Amino acid sequence: MKGRIRYGIVLITASLFVFALVLKSSAQDERESDNESEHALEELFPEHNDHSGGREFKVEFLREGEPYEGLYLRGVTEVTLRVTATRPTGEIDALYSTPAEVSGILVPAEEAPGEESKITSAAFVPPPVASIEFVRGILEIEKVRLSGEPVTFSSEGFGETASVVVIDPWLSLIPPLLALLLALVFKEVVVALFSGILSGVVILIASATASSRWYIVPFEALMRSIDTYILGSLTDSDSMKIIVFSMLLGGMVGIITRSGGTHGIVEVLSRYAKGRKSGQIATWLMGIFIFFDDYANTLIVGNTMRSYTDKLKISREKLAYIVDSTSAPVAGLALISTWIGYEVSQISENLPANFSGVDGLNVTSAYQLFLYSIPYRFYSIFTLVFVFLIAATGRDFFSMRKAEQRAAVEGKLLRDGAIPLSDTDFEDMKIGEGKPKRWINAFLPVVVVIGVCIGAIYQTGYDGLSATWEGDPTSKSSYDAQPWYQQLGDVFGNGDAYAALLWGSFAGCIVAGFLAISQQLCSVRETMESWFRGVKSMTLAAVILTLAWTLAGLCKDVQTGTYVVSLTIQSIIPELLPAIMFVVAGVIAFATGTSYGTMAILFPIATPLAIEAAEMTSYGPDAASGILLGTVAAVLAGSCFGDHASPISDTTVMSSMASGSDHLDHVRTQAPYAIVTALIALGAGFIPVGYGISPWTCLGIGLWVLLVPIFLFGRKVKYPAKGIEPSE
Repeated sequence: MKGRIRYGIVLITASLFVFALVLKSSAQDERESDNESEHALEELFPEHNDHSGGREFKVEFLREGEPYEGLYLRGVTEVTLRVTATRPTGEIDALYSTPAEVSGILVPAEEAPGEESKITSAAFVPPPVASIEFVRGILEIEKVRLSGEPVTFSSEGFGETASVVVIDPWLSLIPPLLALLLALVFKEVVVALFSGILSGVVILIASATASSRWYIVPFEALMRSIDTYILGSLTDSDSMKIIVFSMLLGGMVGIITRSGGTHGIVEVLSRYAKGRKSGQIATWLMGIFIFFDDYANTLIVGNTMRSYTDKLKISREKLAYIVDSTSAPVAGLALISTWIGYEVSQISENLPANFSGVDGLNVTSAYQLFLYSIPYRFYSIFTLVFVFLIAATGRDFFSMRKAEQRAAVEGKLLRDGAIPLSDTDFEDMKIGEGKPKRWINAFLPVVVVIGVCIGAIYQTGYDGLSATWEGDPTSKSSYDAQPWYQQLGDVFGNGDAYAALLWGSFAGCIVAGFLAISQQLCSVRETMESWFRGVKSMTLAAVILTLAWTLAGLCKDVQTGTYVVSLTIQSIIPELLPAIMFVVAGVIAFATGTSYGTMAILFPIATPLAIEAAEMTSYGPDAASGILLGTVAAVLAGSCFGDHASPISDTTVMSSMASGSDHLDHVRTQAPYAIVTALIALGAGFIPVGYGISPWTCLGIGLWVLLVPIFLFGRKVKYPAKGIEPSE
């Protein structure tokens, strides 16, 4: 073990210096080119540094209308270039309307004369010089990509060079891939995540560091990783709410365990589900029941059912799989959940004005488009059914079968040497002699958490909509005109889920403590000790969550997702667009560990592509509607798949934490199930619907196909002697 750790340290250190050397060369070439252009401008335009006699130029890059500064990936990032001619007073010179010449940028081919328009904007060429002109003192070019050369422009004897940092896009793949590789090789999640973070910071710093100081990059990156990036993840209020929510829920579980509530609920459940199959089905039903939020689902189901599944000798890996597979898939499909607002908003923001559907599908709102896309959410639907089939048949395959064999026969819920994300030692705290084990002491706090969360989400959502109505009375009329289910969806979609989770878990702690003390099951001191021990059990998970968020943020900074999109969407067959988007969304979500971020990256690309592809299909109106709805569903379902399978996803980490599982063991055992389900969703769902096959037909076929890998690869647990397997 020590040898592997030493080898890992040497490998990481060597990698950092290799990054620095590579980036040194790239950065030096960029800066030398930049300096040469600057000198050339000064010689060509002597007035360049003397604007006292007239105007100055201000160069800006904009993303989503806001000034954008930082890293640009060569040939990937799309921004808006804006140059303003200003007077010495700082005001825009509105009379300035003259031609300008810009170099160092590329624009979509269809905007350049003589270039054939394509379905995508993948082909970029230098801009047509003749058409670039200041209008009222402003020069603005949309959808600009950097060519890798310094961005320069000139107009009437004045010139300017924009200050940018450009690196090669392939570097954006290093942080997530390095983290994944080290995690698989050394089975140390914290080291792997931190290494991925460190490599990303090295890339960012080395790209902007003078070539003569390249050797200090690894050391500066080490400092910035801590004081800027990791600390920055903790300054986000929503992230802190999730950590505090997790800690409070852990404390609540500590109290109900010490007061006998956990043992009580296990005894009650054991009366109805006495075997491994029925125990897994009961856990699956619990996951379906808590549909309103994926975080609440994960932590409540995992913490509540862990003692029960332990008693039935169900491996922690299997519990984590069931918990993880009934969190985001359920919340993403539910008509009332914290996901729906974000999903509908992403669809709405990227629909053209006055959009009325495509051939064969008339829709008037993003919410309708969302509703119609639900039957096309093949991965989410198949995942929920697959979990049930695995539980009902008692069959498992690959590494999950080994885990289940170990737990059922040897009684080892975790493999030897496993490091569970949450310390579950507090479950072994002795309950006082002769004290009752009441199931209500566990059931009531959980119900309070769920009730407070749902109520708080509804109230905060309604308050948010009410504030909008005060400023825009017509929006209230539009709300009232909607069906009740859409009104409810709007309210829940606008709710503050993070605050609701925080309030719910705190209320659960209060109720659990009150029940324990009022029934004289625990003293005040014992109650607080149990609470602190439960909070402590979540420490490792909080560290890993923080590192996962940091790595996801770095992937956004180096634009991993944007590069993946540029690699895959070069040319497409219209009918295959849903399938392509499902794969691309899965890859991005897997690499970045975020489903929400993947939706934000892809919807601006996927929505216009889907509309155009639907109009291009020659397979009729069924295919047109299938392409549009299938593409929308593919982005949503693909984001869920990648997030589900990713080791750096927050929900994956929280599933390991709530289930008391070794995180890498959870990822390793769950990945084959997620991949098999994704392949069936792709082959039986997203490909056929693009050619006009009904989604209901695809669902019917896919549900039967799910049985194939279960009976082809799956095997039941083998017991060494008869009479050992729990009865069903």
